[in-house]
Amino acid sequence: MVSRACMVAVFFLFVIPIKNYAHDKLKLAVYLPQSPPYMFIDPNSGDVTGILPDIIASFANSNDLQFEYKYLNRVRAEHELYDGRSDVSLLSPAWVKHPDKLVFSKPLFQTSDRFYSLTSIDNNFVLNGQTVCTREFYRYPVFDQLVDDKKVKRMDSESEVVQLRMLLSKRCDLVYMNEWIADYMRNNLYSFATIYSSSLTFDKSNGVLAFNPKWQAHLPKFNQFIDKIKKNGQLTQIIERYTKPQ
Repeated sequence: MVSRACMVAVFFLFVIPIKNYAHDKLKLAVYLPQSPPYMFIDPNSGDVTGILPDIIASFANSNDLQFEYKYLNRVRAEHELYDGRSDVSLLSPAWVKHPDKLVFSKPLFQTSDRFYSLTSIDNNFVLNGQTVCTREFYRYPVFDQLVDDKKVKRMDSESEVVQLRMLLSKRCDLVYMNEWIADYMRNNLYSFATIYSSSLTFDKSNGVLAFNPKWQAHLPKFNQFIDKIKKNGQLTQIIERYTKPQ
């Protein structure tokens, strides 16, 4: 497993020759700790891998564009998008404080957040003050309203790995997590445990990329690329590469 010291390196460069672009690099802000299957470091090669790197690598190869990956926590990634130190990240308008200060791509895919538990969850389960493990710095519009309504108590942790570890140690009653991340964790890191998912879904994610406005002129080309890989099946292949059990 790659050490945390390695992961906190400021830059990891994925270099492709560039031409015909107004900016030298497109700086992609990614989160630490990692969030597989979206983006993570391969423990064998040490390379960045996952759904988003594969999409971006394909786009870069098609457009002679150079990318630079910046490892930041969730809050700093958002701030860097506003001030232009980073150019793009996986963020929807509902997750950021100032959506009017960013421009957004077309949706790449759709996923949902669910509750996870050590006991089965049916459609009639009741939220009545349970402590729920969440990821620090994340905004969950639907879930946060449940917190405001005092139906659940939020307990933040630094990563999804820690969320499930806290669930197994019974430090929280439930976990609230993106379904693709939860499935990856259950299949690859916590396969020894039985962790149940709610059939009901709550917050939705459309796989939207947020760009600093200086890249607005390039959004049409990126959106056309997304339409193309959806139509030819490449996007489905990329997603299933990381979400289907091997």
